[in-house]
Amino acid sequence: MFWKKEKPTAVLPPVAVESQKPPPTPEASIAQAILSYQRSFYNSLQTTERTGFREAQRLVARATQIVRESRLGPALVPTLLEHIQHWPSWSKRDDFGKYVKFPANNVSGEVERLPEVGGSVSKIYFTYNGNAYGLIFTDEGSRPYSSGDTYFAYGKVELTYQGYSVFGLDISQDLSNEHSVWRWQNVLAFVPGTWMKELIEMAAYIEAAQQQYFTDFTEKDALERARRIKL
Repeated sequence: MFWKKEKPTAVLPPVAVESQKPPPTPEASIAQAILSYQRSFYNSLQTTERTGFREAQRLVARATQIVRESRLGPALVPTLLEHIQHWPSWSKRDDFGKYVKFPANNVSGEVERLPEVGGSVSKIYFTYNGNAYGLIFTDEGSRPYSSGDTYFAYGKVELTYQGYSVFGLDISQDLSNEHSVWRWQNVLAFVPGTWMKELIEMAAYIEAAQQQYFTDFTEKDALERARRIKL
């Protein structure tokens, strides 16, 4: 009787398991997005003079879209502007520190009056994360929006980074509203860079401090009312 010789069992080679890379952090994603914007936008700027009026319009529209969708517009105006516009005078106070709601250092500023239009130019300088920033706020005075009685204030705001202008906006304010603040309207200048991430951070600090203030006020008010109520 003959036995069939069994074939040896094939041994599969070990399969290499690729180690999964950790997902990028929010900071890394923001930095990569900023670099992509910077390269693409810089290339667009180099050809603006040769592309004519229509291409210039498209370039402005693209910058406006970036500013709106990234929330850089409201981060600068109203958030940062409303928070620091009075620093030239406030910075001279002994208790100035309690009015600064983000880690700004080396604060200085000056104001130039514009009597011919009833406005002023405020220049505020500070450092954040060791980087030099400046905010130039031009109040161009007020005039009626149309033939009606509603008056609007108009102006411009410019953000500088390391001595260079990187972001500028046309702004306006409805003076008929008692609690109105400055709002951005149009983009005047935009040069993408790492300042974008830091501007978002500054605005987040300010907004968090404002929210905490309202929360503390509401809780304190409720406790005070409850203390005086007997049921």
